[in-house]
Amino acid sequence: MIKAIVFDCFGVLVTEGWIPFRDEYFGTDGVKLHEANALMRQLVTGQLADNEFRKSVALLAGVTPEEVRDHMNDNVPDVELFSYISTLKSRYKVAMLSNVGKNRLKEIFTPEQVALFNIFALSSETGYAKPGAMAYRNVANSLEVTTEQCVFVDDQPHNLEGARAVGMLTVLFQSVEQCIADVGALLANS
Repeated sequence: MIKAIVFDCFGVLVTEGWIPFRDEYFGTDGVKLHEANALMRQLVTGQLADNEFRKSVALLAGVTPEEVRDHMNDNVPDVELFSYISTLKSRYKVAMLSNVGKNRLKEIFTPEQVALFNIFALSSETGYAKPGAMAYRNVANSLEVTTEQCVFVDDQPHNLEGARAVGMLTVLFQSVEQCIADVGALLANS
């Protein structure tokens, strides 16, 4: 029986700024791509401050730290998805599981949007990043449910693989309409 729906943040709840930037500047250079991903991992696990991340990525990309910030801050909440989440809130626990640096959510979401979530499992605070098993186990434990009682929604297939490995049901986010239909089908069959 499903008791919780867990949503990724970037690329699902809000538009993604990092991946398009990363792909544009490092997509064809395997060494730089690896280094950029390592810097992002340090940021989202709280090992690297935002300003140091921007400086390092800017140097790697040959742009200014301000340009990196502008790309990274290109995050617009999906109002239609938040409306759907508000309909789930009365029957299910709702969480956000995200590989995100500290304080970013306060910049992106309204207080009303934040209030829709029972918990936020943020890698910069927990130290557990997707697709590591502990990221998924931690969010389930925090919600006081089992991983098998969770549906996890993400736009990155490798993150879904990590969730499935610990027993979560998963939905690959491709559009709001498709996401709502797929989550609805899982809920109807539980």
